[in-house]
Amino acid sequence: MATSPNLLGFLFAEATFEVRRCYDSSGLKLSEEFDMISDVGGSSVGCCAHRNAMVVEADPRAREELESCLREIGFEVIAHAGDANAALTACQEARPNLVLIEVRTDDADGIELAKKLLAHRACAVVAIGAYGGVDLVRRAADAGVFGYLIKPVSPESLVAQVEI
Repeated sequence: MATSPNLLGFLFAEATFEVRRCYDSSGLKLSEEFDMISDVGGSSVGCCAHRNAMVVEADPRAREELESCLREIGFEVIAHAGDANAALTACQEARPNLVLIEVRTDDADGIELAKKLLAHRACAVVAIGAYGGVDLVRRAADAGVFGYLIKPVSPESLVAQVEI
């Protein structure tokens, strides 16, 4: 089965990405990869050969479970934080491609924190909560959050959010 790559670039939240899609000879899409070329400020970030993530969760056990799920689906966990201030600092320093954020942090509203993270860094943010009331999910969507998962998070539910 022969494959041919289809390359294109796109702009998302003022960050530039390159998309590589591989198709078989009948035109069926086999795979798709995204590499961030530059961030919101236009700074070059190079090619993202692997996917990396940050977890914002106050409960150490829950954070470890999320990190395990991320590793299982092929992400490198490059940072974690237990509160809003640590999350802002870690996100600026580590520059993750994906941030999983608990909607109820000890010191802040996770959705408001997501807004702040997205204002400073182009990345996908997936909110995680113990429940998913309609108003809460709408607030998350309005904040620019990429997806919303209800605990407990499994690798299968996580991959469904981050691979689409």
